[in-house]
This record gives sequence, structure tokens and C-alpha cells, in this order.
Amino acid sequence: MSIEKRGDRYLARVSRQVDGKQEQFAKRFRLKKDAERWEREQRGKVERAEWVQPSKQTLNAYLDGWLAGPMGANQRTRDDYRRILASYIRPALGTVRLDQLTTTMIRTALAELSARGLSPRTVHYAHSVLRLALGHAVEDRLLIVNPAVAKRMLPPATRHEVAVLSRADVRRLLEATRDTRLGALWNLLAYTGMRPGEALGLQWADVDLSAGGVRVRRGLVPQKKDSATGRTWRLEEPKTEKSRRAIPLLPATVVALRWHRTGQDAEKIAAGSAYSDYGFVFASPTGEPLREDVVYKSHFRPALRAAGVPAITLYALRHTAATLMLEAGIAMKVVQERLGHSTMMLTADTYSHVSASLQARAVEDLTRYMETAE
Repeated sequence: MSIEKRGDRYLARVSRQVDGKQEQFAKRFRLKKDAERWEREQRGKVERAEWVQPSKQTLNAYLDGWLAGPMGANQRTRDDYRRILASYIRPALGTVRLDQLTTTMIRTALAELSARGLSPRTVHYAHSVLRLALGHAVEDRLLIVNPAVAKRMLPPATRHEVAVLSRADVRRLLEATRDTRLGALWNLLAYTGMRPGEALGLQWADVDLSAGGVRVRRGLVPQKKDSATGRTWRLEEPKTEKSRRAIPLLPATVVALRWHRTGQDAEKIAAGSAYSDYGFVFASPTGEPLREDVVYKSHFRPALRAAGVPAITLYALRHTAATLMLEAGIAMKVVQERLGHSTMMLTADTYSHVSASLQARAVEDLTRYMETAE
């Protein structure tokens, strides 16, 4: 390491091992003290094993490799990451060199997303994916620190209470749709808390009506048309081990599924050789799996209107199920297991508004109990 005066500038040089070879790196400064400071910093990084090789690789180039590499995620998650990065991160930061990416740049880009009117959840997700990608860059010694990890990266997210159906609304919906083609689907979602993709990916091999239970082993995922099979869907295993679960069914759900299977058997006979039997519990009249967006627009929304209950999303039936279970006094641990949440903390945090009302009820019950004590 040395400093030399070259004309009106000071040239600071350091030597480092790169891929087993000794290489020199240099930088020019107008002031000698700045050159000396830089040399001390570089020497310290070498001694602390904090130095990483400068790279002209852009963030876009790094993300391309990261998305294609072994990140330990399934295809659906990779597709989500690719979409989020392409929509929200690459346009603002993609051309920046990886080793020149700063916390300020990232904070500014995220603030611009919020200013565009994107939901706090979307902005947080974009930040999380970028933070994960850059965390791997640190592990791979491409960065010293993760510039996406810092305080005040994002404004605090405002929690919006999700709209759910009341107990009376659920009864009205299920009564009004009991004899309809997908009435059993609304029943299953409202009483088990399964994710829509899990319910639509459910196959009869996963259902034991005699024992009164279902086993969640996979979910239905849309995809671009496969050139080999022609399919626009695939079955994918759950993201977490907790999502693979057995769920006991209410007697009313067993009855609904039995009625539904009888109707499906009639459809198979009517379709004849045109029926593609993939074994799905909920399928088209020709056996094809149902798309979640089509189910919502063409079946669920009309069902809500016909029943005269508030409009909610299909996914909100999962929240409805959780809310009903908690209001019924079912233990949080059991609710977590039925929903397939990874931790009980996630369940408690997601349904904190219900927990608050249960706390108030607990105070009333305890007060009444103590007042009547002998």
C-alpha cells in the first residue's frame, strides 16, 4: 500500500488477494489527507476480512443471476419475486452498479412507490424482496453490508381491518347456495379457513368423508400455457411445513361435499369421453380445474348478491373462518393449525382485532365468575 503524488493529485494504491492472485487497486484524490484516509480504511477492511472485490455488475445483472440461482424457493415464489422486482425495483435501481447502491437510493425509490399511491403492503413486499436479494449478495461477498437494511426505510404500515362475514351472514350465504354447483366450496372455505388455492387444488384422494377430514398437500397455481402438456395450471406444494396439514371437517361440510360429489358424478356421465378426470374436488363440467379469479367473478360475487350479504373477496372467507373460530372460543393454537400459519404469533397478530374483543369478554366472564363465587 502506498501513496504517490502524480501531478496535482495523490494516487493511493492497495494490494489484495483476488481469486488467489495479488492485484492492485488505486484511487486518485485531490488532497493527501483524503488519500491517506482511504488507504487506512482499505487496510482495515483487509485486516477485518471486510473487503469485497469492486464489481461493475449492475443490480439488474445481479438480480438475473439471483432469480435463476439456488435461493431455496419454489417456482411460485420465484415468479412472485420476479414480478415484484420487475414492477417496482428494476425501473428505479436496476442500472445502478451493485457496489454503488446506497441506502439513500433505496429509501428514495421506496418513497416514490408510496407517492404513486401503492399500498403499504406492496411497498413493504418490494422492500422485503430487495432486502433478501441483497442479503444473499452479502453472503456471497459481493457487498460488505446490505444497503436495504436500515432504520426508517419505510413509513409504518397502516393496518386495515379486513372485511369478513358475520355468523349470520355465513348462515345466509350457505343456506342460499346449498343446492348450487359451488355451494360446497363456500362451505369448505368458511368452516376450514383453507386458502382458495388450497381448496381449488384439493383432490378426492385428499378427502376422507367417512372420517370427516381433508389433508392439504398442495395448491393450485395458474401458469402460462405449458408447451408440452397444454396446461395453464400446476399443482405446487405449500411454502411451509405448517401449511401441510390435516383439517377435521364440520358435519355440515361433510354433508355438502357428499352432495357435491353426487353432482360431479352426474357431470362425468354427461360429459362422457370429454371429461378430463384429474380428481379435483372442484372442477369444471369437463373436469378441468377452476381458476380462482373466474370463481370469484363468475360465481362468488353473484352468490353474495343472491344471499344478500356484504361483498367480500374470496380470500376473506379464510379470514371469516378464523374470526368465527376465535369468537367461538377455540384456542389460538388450534386456529393456527387449521389455518396452516407458521407460528401462533402470526395468527395472533393477524387477528389482533378479534383478540381485543375476546380480552374484553374474558374480563366480563372473570368478573361475573368472581361475583358469584361462594
